[in-house]
Amino acid sequence: MISIVNTAKKIRLAETDKERSDLESEHGCRYSVLLELDYFDVIRQTPIDAMHNLFLGIAKAFFELLVDRGILTDAKMAMITSNLENMFTNSSKSWLPKNIGSHWKFFNASEWKQWVMIYSLPAFRGVIPIDYLKTWSLFVNACQLICKPLVSKSEAEKAHNLLCDYVKQLERQFGKETIKPNHHMSLHLKECIEDFGGVYTTWLFSFERFNGFLGDYQTNNKGIEVTLMRKIIADSTLANRSFDLPQSFFDSCSLPPIKQCVFKPGDVKHLSITLGKMSEMAVEECSGLWSEISHINVPKAISAKTFKPHYLKYIDEDDLCLMYDMYRCLYPNQEVDTNDLSKLYKKFNTVHIGSERFHCGSNNNQKKLCLILAKWSNDEGSIDGESSPRLGLIKYFLQHNVQISEEPRTHVLCAVQWFTHFQDSLPTNYLSPVQVFRKKCVKPGSASFMPVQRILHKCMYSIREVNKFANCIVVSPVQFDVYT
Repeated sequence: MISIVNTAKKIRLAETDKERSDLESEHGCRYSVLLELDYFDVIRQTPIDAMHNLFLGIAKAFFELLVDRGILTDAKMAMITSNLENMFTNSSKSWLPKNIGSHWKFFNASEWKQWVMIYSLPAFRGVIPIDYLKTWSLFVNACQLICKPLVSKSEAEKAHNLLCDYVKQLERQFGKETIKPNHHMSLHLKECIEDFGGVYTTWLFSFERFNGFLGDYQTNNKGIEVTLMRKIIADSTLANRSFDLPQSFFDSCSLPPIKQCVFKPGDVKHLSITLGKMSEMAVEECSGLWSEISHINVPKAISAKTFKPHYLKYIDEDDLCLMYDMYRCLYPNQEVDTNDLSKLYKKFNTVHIGSERFHCGSNNNQKKLCLILAKWSNDEGSIDGESSPRLGLIKYFLQHNVQISEEPRTHVLCAVQWFTHFQDSLPTNYLSPVQVFRKKCVKPGSASFMPVQRILHKCMYSIREVNKFANCIVVSPVQFDVYT
């Protein structure tokens, strides 16, 4: 630590820019005024940017390695492209160019992130040797843990162990020369998470995105900083100012909306609980949170244009019984009677939870299915919050009222059709976190209705033949982007 500081201070005294640049390249460090602070530990107090480290570094390096070693030939690239063309997702944030052979060199960090965490494992299956695929799956599973909005210490420890195993296997299979500084730095991500919190607090996705917003401003390429600040202040002032102008002006001309993200006090806490904990907590532990829906937005049915009579529905007797069984599980310590359930509900096709949008498309179009993963249903169709994540098809969303201990409570629910896990004695060669399900559905039960807070993941899905079983559903989880 002392030697790094002393070296950096010597580099500062270089007489020319070329001499300074050469010294920085030789020693791998650069002077900063922060080094003058006695209490500043430049190594421990500088977080590693997971965006560059994991996705623009390690992920891109592995793909380049497969290409350079002749493992990914043009024919294999065509196989990957074919696999990608048969993959669909209900997340608008998970788009990836299908022709990966001609695009991968130009992937940005966001595209590498989608490739690693969603597409790579099912796309690589049958394309690269299974031993290499198992090695790659170690890295994918580590990223799944590290890149969660909320990361526990045990998850950070597990991710660290997976990264250690990945680096060891990579060295064993491809040689020591393949290990780069990024691989070493990834083994310190656990310490960064312990010191600074999850990677959402330190990675540069938001920084790069806002750089893009600034880049959209027109400037004269002179005094750019001053020009940008003048434009930002002017736009902000105009947007917040009221004008005494005729209505005809506003009908034909209005200011474009300014991109902004404003949280009210407590919103981040609610989003964290909703999308971070309630999806995995024991059902009985959430009894006081199910009706907390201030952060869940449903379509406002207040006009003839948005509120049509058929959106207000009567619950049939069968669904009422299933819903009653669900409420008994949601509130195990309180009395619930069928007469306490409203016989009407509001039906929706779209719901927003935080920044995530869920939309139910036509069930006849496999590209628009609203498929999700959740820990909710067992094989019998009953509620089991401890079960493994199961694939479900959301048929529609509903807002429903119920009296709990004489107190009216409103819930936002989804009607879900659950699928059975694929079970076969032969291995499928689909590695975790990818899962395989049969199109056979679990029978209706108390799990047929579920609070939307219980949704664990959106997912990428494809319909494939697995071990000679046709029409199997292969799914890969898509994590929520709560804060980005």
